[in-house]
Amino acid sequence: MVRYEVIDYETNILNTGDEAVGKMKAAPWHPSNKVVYAGIKSFENTEVAIGKHVFGVDPAMMLVGHNLKFDIHYAMMSHPAHTIHSFMFKGKIWDTQLAEYIITGQRSTYATLDSCSEKYGGVLKDDRLKKDYWNNGIDTADIPEEIVIPYLKNDVLNTELVFLCQYAAVKKLGIMPLIESQMRALKATIEMEYNGMHFDRKLAENIKNSLLPVLRDRVKEVRDIMESYDIVEPNPASNADLGLLLFGGESKYMMPVAQLDAKTGMPKLFKTGPRKGMVVTKNEPYSRTVIGIFEGQGEKTASGKWAVGDSILKDLKHPVLDKIKEMRSLSKDISTYYEGYSNLTWGATEIIHHSLNHCNTATGRLSCTSPNLQNTTTED
Repeated sequence: MVRYEVIDYETNILNTGDEAVGKMKAAPWHPSNKVVYAGIKSFENTEVAIGKHVFGVDPAMMLVGHNLKFDIHYAMMSHPAHTIHSFMFKGKIWDTQLAEYIITGQRSTYATLDSCSEKYGGVLKDDRLKKDYWNNGIDTADIPEEIVIPYLKNDVLNTELVFLCQYAAVKKLGIMPLIESQMRALKATIEMEYNGMHFDRKLAENIKNSLLPVLRDRVKEVRDIMESYDIVEPNPASNADLGLLLFGGESKYMMPVAQLDAKTGMPKLFKTGPRKGMVVTKNEPYSRTVIGIFEGQGEKTASGKWAVGDSILKDLKHPVLDKIKEMRSLSKDISTYYEGYSNLTWGATEIIHHSLNHCNTATGRLSCTSPNLQNTTTED
């Protein structure tokens, strides 16, 4: 018989407001977010124990949870690191969300505990906690115990039921080695997320400030070229305007037109108010034909607009393309790395705790978000 312990934590949700890092209110890395209630049930017990303590760290006991990395990260942040890391090295885990993803052949991406409970015959919980409290910005610590604790106990019992049904299904399907290998991989990525990536905010700010003047120069150069091709009020960051410059089309714009009096044929004038005596105008649509640099070439997207991605531009030759490519590269570097990464860095540690996602793709491959460090090259 498998020996297991089911855990679930209810935590603070204080990563909000102007100082929030990322969008996860319950982020374990926020200094004010703690475990408010811990629900724990071992295979030997019939009742769910409620406390504010960490799970047992007996490596002979399989640790079970739904989206388990959330709870383990809280344990890592709240307790002596060596005890948790020792368990992660020696012990076994079972994430019911990841197991469901594998059992369903990667069709159940990010399966919720509710959906798994419904599938395996669990009791759906009362969602008042979410609707009446969390969705209204009320922190877990401020919610009455008589609301939180039954919710937590129900989650633990449902997680146990889902686990036992999944365990039986996995044995029947003969895929236990696959499940075990993926749970080991999950342990590795939990450690990777916990360790994160150091990011020097001061250095990033200095580099950004050195690049901004260069970016402004490139934007002005591209805008001047667009204006020379009769594009009205061009925006170099607009793919539509770049499409006009490269492949031509109609540059559409609005112009104020004087409104005429039907009887006299003369322009109407405001009779009262701050604009008294001024001509009444109305914005009306106009267009101007633009002959693009590569007129007669180009490809259109499904929406009927010119495709102007880097894969298209690489096969074209013209001096303006170098300016466009440099402008795009600078803009991406500034917004994605020097600003974007800085905004995802936690406090004085200057650590980015990215998310490595096991249950996100139809192919089974690992994905990465907040930020996508899989897209970061040595040059970046």
